[in-house]
Amino acid sequence: MVRGEPKARRIIATMPTLEPLSVELVEEFKTVRLRALEDTPTAFGSTYAKESGLSHSDWLKRVDSWNGSRAVCYIAMDEGMPCGIIAGYFDKVDPRRVDVASMWVAPTQRRTGLGTMLMEAVERWAHNLGASELRLMVTSNNSTAKRFYERCGFTFTGKIEPYRNDPALLEYEMLKYPGNSPHPAVIAPAFDELERNAIYRVIRARRDVRRGFVPKPLPDALLNRLLTAAHDAPSVGLMQPSRFIVIRSFEVRRRIHAVFQQANRQALAGYQGARHDQYADLKLEGILEAPQNLCIVCDAQSEQGHGLGRQTMPQTAVYSTVCAVQNLWLAARAEGVGVGWVSILSPDALRSVLNIPAHIVPVAYLCLGYVDNFGNEPELERLGWERRSSLESVVFEETYTPGVKP
Repeated sequence: MVRGEPKARRIIATMPTLEPLSVELVEEFKTVRLRALEDTPTAFGSTYAKESGLSHSDWLKRVDSWNGSRAVCYIAMDEGMPCGIIAGYFDKVDPRRVDVASMWVAPTQRRTGLGTMLMEAVERWAHNLGASELRLMVTSNNSTAKRFYERCGFTFTGKIEPYRNDPALLEYEMLKYPGNSPHPAVIAPAFDELERNAIYRVIRARRDVRRGFVPKPLPDALLNRLLTAAHDAPSVGLMQPSRFIVIRSFEVRRRIHAVFQQANRQALAGYQGARHDQYADLKLEGILEAPQNLCIVCDAQSEQGHGLGRQTMPQTAVYSTVCAVQNLWLAARAEGVGVGWVSILSPDALRSVLNIPAHIVPVAYLCLGYVDNFGNEPELERLGWERRSSLESVVFEETYTPGVKP
């Protein structure tokens, strides 16, 4: 039991007591710590050789650092002899996390409940101070400790690090959520900061490219990577409805360009005045300049996925193909490849040129290729056709409430 708690919490008369580390226990602290390092040398971040040489002053400094509002250490005492130890301290990076360290129980006290008693003491301390998770690292060769921590409610996160004292071993991260349900959800690890920054940079730098394509065709391996990225996109019910038509022939592209020109003349006729003139000056495709085009279509009637998710919203099949377009677009930007989406096309005319069956839905016609540069801002914004909306203007709380500011 922890000093200061009611005696009714004592399980049996001979059960060791847990004493919070103090200056008065410095010799017991040194004794149990060195015993632990001798008994299980690969279970700790330090070594017996290093700590056995510490001076009395060094041990007093450690007592001080393992105390206070941000750290705790308990020594298990049995008839005046230390027989177990555990420490916990708040993580310097994540203030919600408590790292559990220096867990050890003397061989004579194992399977008596002392290990659980030590862990529960740190868990109570962490929970009372508002910690939302406990974290520990366990070495790959310590199967007994792994099973014990799992019984205590810890789960593996999948994060693995090399053990610094022995390159032949690994350390596995385990987490637990104090005060939560018996089966808390594990938060999956995020990508590291450089990887996250790369993702967001690609999203910000993506452009709808209409000009500047160079005649050098894309290597087959690169094109296959982009198509793989598109094929890996999420899809409703795992139906994977997207189909990809790669177009390299100049003659086919010329016929598609003619379809664009007819549709563009019709679109121009819908504008008046200055907007008409502004539209007429826009370059809205690169069909002939890009050495390869790509038409992405959707087989909305595919039986793959067995209709899951499409009973009430059948349009999610097309939405799935739009996800494939975005995957390809972002992957292309990361590879230095320009993509331009041409939507000013008659679907029926496109079907005729590309022999697309009536039940297949044309979703995106893309111009694809290396370019001489990527703009710093969207071209339509740079030319004054439209301005971006702020995020605040399109995010609502709980219900759709446009125009209402919080």
